[in-house]
Amino acid sequence: MTPREPKCATIDGRECRLPAAAVARIVADDLEQTDALSFAREWIRTDAAFCAIMGPTGIGKTVAAWHLLVRERGVCATARDVSDAYTHEGSRRRRDELETRRLLVIDEIGTERDEDAASAALFELIDARQRGTLKTLLLGNLTVAAFVARYGERTIARIRESGRIVGLASDSMRVAR
Repeated sequence: MTPREPKCATIDGRECRLPAAAVARIVADDLEQTDALSFAREWIRTDAAFCAIMGPTGIGKTVAAWHLLVRERGVCATARDVSDAYTHEGSRRRRDELETRRLLVIDEIGTERDEDAASAALFELIDARQRGTLKTLLLGNLTVAAFVARYGERTIARIRESGRIVGLASDSMRVAR
């Protein structure tokens, strides 16, 4: 019997919630070409500040994000982390980090518990990052229509002014268990 691969690994000391085999491929730059990876690589080379990639689980969004994070020395946060940073006392240092890093990846868009607080927090962060012309990659399992409905036209307009929103429907890369 072979031991099971761990559920997550670390890259540069940061937990990335990916299997160790995926991490090894990211570090070695030996990745399967997916639509998510193509969009992420194309976007990072442009002047566009924002890119939102929405689509079902298992299509390579998180792998694409970590590919960029490793190469661009960015920071990753979940949507819940963002919401918490803007709604709890004592989170100024975390907000500063989210607002000023050259590359920020926000994963798990749409999973926040309080939709109103999440929408307000995302708008504030997007506004701050747009003023600083900093790169922000947003990832979620929502459809584009659900993303727009959840976060509102004001936030979506900011993202579209300086970037793009992509909806992917590719087959899952995950192995059926």
